Amino acid sequence: MDTQLTTPYYLLQTLGQWTLVADLDSQHWAQRHQRLLPLISVQAHIVTTTANTSQQQQHRLNLHYQIHLNECKTPKTLPWFIWEKISKHPQPKDYLWQSTCLECFVAGNKNNTPHHHNEYLELNVASSGHYALYHFDNYRTPDSMPPNHLSCLLADKYKPELQINADPRPILLQGKTPSHYPEEPHTLNRHISINIHMLSHLWDSLSSIQPALILQDQHTKQHLYFAPQHATPPDFHLNSLWTPIQHKL
Repeated sequence: MDTQLTTPYYLLQTLGQWTLVADLDSQHWAQRHQRLLPLISVQAHIVTTTANTSQQQQHRLNLHYQIHLNECKTPKTLPWFIWEKISKHPQPKDYLWQSTCLECFVAGNKNNTPHHHNEYLELNVASSGHYALYHFDNYRTPDSMPPNHLSCLLADKYKPELQINADPRPILLQGKTPSHYPEEPHTLNRHISINIHMLSHLWDSLSSIQPALILQDQHTKQHLYFAPQHATPPDFHLNSLWTPIQHKL
């Protein structure tokens, strides 16, 4: 038997690498409390796998968040913000943005039709690994709380599949590592991998992306907002600040 016939191959597309900066209120908060804000970076890739026998493609969006702790001597030292260990059983949960939350917004198009032009998804992941994936027809629309879950629009066999870990290396796909993130001292890591093949039932392509992060102070409970670019007041949903991408699904 020729094993090459069943071996998938990988295409890696780098969507972007960002340094997330705090909004002005967060910077003022840091000055008042004599805190050093962490250095935050995010890398985003789409990994496409194709089995040679079927030529069927599968797409995964891989997000790697890295938080450099300026005030800590070791990664095991508790930071000033809320940060939890990865749960053994991450579950879908709402209202994760009320505490420390890793976020990513992704927009897509279908045949460039006006109806789909402003449609987008919001991914929330807690440091514990609990997660939520929401769907919006337009800017913050509908405005229900919690927002509409993406899974409500998809058949059971197309439900979102997420993998989350704290290792600085990405999750293995089919036993191979398509990319590598070096381990650095004094850092907190979260790696998120989500199957986005299901989005081909909504869109023909992805059009923009916005990684973001919320940190909640352990004592004051105040939220600090980080993104590549900021509106005033902070508004991660404002798609004029997102990074344009082009990825066919």
